[in-house]
Amino acid sequence: MEAQSRPEAINDLRLPLPTEFGQWNKFPPELVRETVQHMDFEQLTTFRSTSRIHDYETNKVLEERVDAQLTHFGLEKGRIFEIMTKRHAFISGSVALVVLFPGEAFIPGDIDFYVGEEYHDQFVNDVLSSTKYTETPLPSGTTTTVLFRDGYPLENAGIKSVKWLQHAEKKTKMNIIQIELPEVMAAVFQFYSTLLMNVITPVGVGCGYPRLTMKKAGVLKERPMEKAHKVALNQDKYWARGFDIWPTWTCEPVKRLLAGHKQGDKCCPQQRRTLRTKDGFLWMSFKEDRGVDLKLFLPDIAWLNDPKSIVNDNSHTCTN
Repeated sequence: MEAQSRPEAINDLRLPLPTEFGQWNKFPPELVRETVQHMDFEQLTTFRSTSRIHDYETNKVLEERVDAQLTHFGLEKGRIFEIMTKRHAFISGSVALVVLFPGEAFIPGDIDFYVGEEYHDQFVNDVLSSTKYTETPLPSGTTTTVLFRDGYPLENAGIKSVKWLQHAEKKTKMNIIQIELPEVMAAVFQFYSTLLMNVITPVGVGCGYPRLTMKKAGVLKERPMEKAHKVALNQDKYWARGFDIWPTWTCEPVKRLLAGHKQGDKCCPQQRRTLRTKDGFLWMSFKEDRGVDLKLFLPDIAWLNDPKSIVNDNSHTCTN
């Protein structure tokens, strides 16, 4: 299915910033603070490097966005970050997407936690004992081996199993996704679209394809025809939320969005990219020192925009 064009999605309507960021030092702090509230993730990461004050303000805004989402799902940030740190888990999916934008771009239907096989059971127990979430039964006639919420097949992205939880009071939904890859973060780059290659960790937030994502656009990864209907359902969901997911990198809207990009930069569809390099992942660390080694959540992996493989620098290859 080819998503229809939404003209405003291919226009750069982001907040214009002065050519010289130093001009902002002349503005009243309250004006800077208000302006930062309206920045997207790419603008925040750029603006934060201009001064210590801007670093503080942009970081505060990002943490507030993350905190607002966790609160919406009935989670206390300090406690859930502690559990995520201990069990090496991270958040992806729609929650990791919505925090990249100012305001309330859309309301996520659930929150997705990703965790490896080694820590999966402990993570589930920690969540059940520390929050008001309880396990919910699968829909009638389905099993964890064939269904993932929103029609996303379990065999994609190295998914081994999914637990569905619901908050006892708020009735919000949580998915705990067990990944069977050597590096859990590698699952992100096997998602069906670049639009969802984003993460929230206890140490910061990352975006895989910021140039497209900040313009509310993504590109599909190749999928076998038998999975086309499931992917189409997700396309429709994000279309309704104001996002375009295009079928190929050669679609005219995608080519216009990426016009002038440098080979190998953060939006390049052709080059092998490494997570820890400056052109691999647009990343913003939280200011609060939680005593966590950044490398724990930014493993030494690399990926290509080739749907057949994701490459680990230790010669591990994950295939779809």
